[in-house]
Amino acid sequence: MSSSSHRGGRRRRYLPGAERKREILDAALIEFLAHGFTKTTVEGIAVRAGMSKSGVYAHFGSNASWSSPP
Repeated sequence: MSSSSHRGGRRRRYLPGAERKREILDAALIEFLAHGFTKTTVEGIAVRAGMSKSGVYAHFGSNASWSSPP
């Protein structure tokens, strides 16, 4: 697999699943601190992480998994 892919005009670097998940969690933390838990959206987390909502859901499944420890 290449070190980056081209999709939607953006070049994304390949990260193993655990690293990508950490990147999403870091983005989520920033969003939670900025907007609070109830007003944070998956879309906001995805934008901050530089990926699509479906990419976030691929790693976490549903909103319910945000409140569960890793």
